[in-house]
Amino acid sequence: MNDDEVLTDCCWAFAYLSDDSSAENNRIQAVLESGAVARLVKLLAHRNPNIKTSALRACANVVTGNDVQTQAILDAGLIPALTGLLGDAKRGILKETVWCFSNITAGNSEQIQLVIDAGAIPPILQQLERGEHDIQKEAAWVVGNFASGCTLGQIQWLMNHNALQPIVTALKYAVAHDAKIVLVLLECIKSILQFGAELARRDGNEENRFALMLEDCGGLDVVEGCQQHENEEIYQAAVSILSTFFTAEDEDGSGGGDGNSSAPTDGGRNQNAGFSFEGSNDGGYASHHSLSDGSSPY
Repeated sequence: MNDDEVLTDCCWAFAYLSDDSSAENNRIQAVLESGAVARLVKLLAHRNPNIKTSALRACANVVTGNDVQTQAILDAGLIPALTGLLGDAKRGILKETVWCFSNITAGNSEQIQLVIDAGAIPPILQQLERGEHDIQKEAAWVVGNFASGCTLGQIQWLMNHNALQPIVTALKYAVAHDAKIVLVLLECIKSILQFGAELARRDGNEENRFALMLEDCGGLDVVEGCQQHENEEIYQAAVSILSTFFTAEDEDGSGGGDGNSSAPTDGGRNQNAGFSFEGSNDGGYASHHSLSDGSSPY
């Protein structure tokens, strides 16, 4: 067995050890306390793809821990190392990298800012718009968690980087292929529009700028189309957006919405049914998620 094989096996050992779904995250904490994290991060730039792959899985598992545990590996330089992998030609490495970012953006706004500062969001938005479906799903979680946990200034930054078009493009595709990702993206859109309403109130504007941007890129039509989806949660999510931000009464200026003129259609369903997004709390997401298909990407 050569040195690369030994190093690969060592990284996989840490990857298996850090695969921790317990509430206490004791196994992740053990990896952090071992002192191996800094070395694992450095190995993300290794020439050998097998070493890179195993080190990436270990690092990705660590960021599924709590915010303090995630911060510990971020302090070791994880985000710049991950950003360098966003151009990797190996599909499995790219998928796991984007998954790792989705769990970082599920953290606090300071951790989201580190992702912004590293320049990671633009290439992730490219994957959201044009990536293969399994990578696109992870990118959807990145923006969904971002919108759920960011500050007003950070959402403005996201909108200034034309994030709505990739979100809408991914939503259109997901409608026919992946109900869960439809829910993730609808909740993302709702969070963005809530920030837009807050911004309008702050600036004394009658119109929600983000709602207008959504309409301009064709997103309103896609959300309206979700009312016809067979999944009840998707229907309710679409109705929630339309009834909150696009009310018919606003057409003549008498409504209480945000200056747009679409209304939810009944479609034969009970519009009084409550909207429930699994894992959410007040529109937010569960802290972290597993790889979308529950399998190893390699």
